[in-house]
Amino acid sequence: MKIELHCRSLLLEKSLRSYLQGYELVEEGGDVVICDHLFTTSRPCLRIGTDEEAELIKPFTRSQLLLKLEALQKRYTMGALPREENLLEEKIEEATRRFVKEIVQIVKEYGARE
Repeated sequence: MKIELHCRSLLLEKSLRSYLQGYELVEEGGDVVICDHLFTTSRPCLRIGTDEEAELIKPFTRSQLLLKLEALQKRYTMGALPREENLLEEKIEEATRRFVKEIVQIVKEYGARE
C-alpha cells in the first residue's frame, strides 16, 4: 500500500513517518491519503485531528493508526462489490421469508388438527 501524507503539522508528519516505517510513502499518487486538515480527493483519506469529524483522534498509538488504515483500505476495496453483496443479502432474506412462511403454515395446520 502506498501512503501519501498531507500534514500541516511537521511534528505529526514526522510521527507518521516513524509509525509507518516499512510502508511506501509517496509525495503524490498514493493508494491512501493521511492528512490533518480537510483535504479533497477521490482516494481513501484518513483525517487525523482533535475534532469529532476526524477519523483518528489525537493522541493515537501506532496500532490505532494501522488498524484505521486497514479498515479504510478494506472499506474501499469492498466498495467494488456492494452490488454483489446486496444481491446475496436479498437472496438470503427471500429464502428466510419463505422458510418462516412455511413454518407458520405448518404450525397452523398442526394447531387445526388438535
